[in-house]
Amino acid sequence: MTDKKVYAWAYKDFSGNFQVNTLIPIDNLDNFEPLYSIEEVQYVIEHNELPKRPVAWVRWNDGDEHKRAYPDAITGGMRWENTVIVCTADELLNELQKEI
Repeated sequence: MTDKKVYAWAYKDFSGNFQVNTLIPIDNLDNFEPLYSIEEVQYVIEHNELPKRPVAWVRWNDGDEHKRAYPDAITGGMRWENTVIVCTADELLNELQKEI
């Protein structure tokens, strides 16, 4: 995985609201979530929640017996007729269980 540029850090304050800071946190990184784009920073500010990030890309061709899940958008040059992006493990399981 390549390193991504971090635009800002999001964290919850004592009142439970998300705050955004451009300074690198110096302690307790477990409470901070990196934001990798201006759009993610804007989403946190407007919605007071972390952005949903894809966990997998589910791909298949019509007529295939199985669907395939990839951890990122790269497929090694293969072409697929159908793609569904899922953001949680439950969505991934549900999508894989659906019939083609």
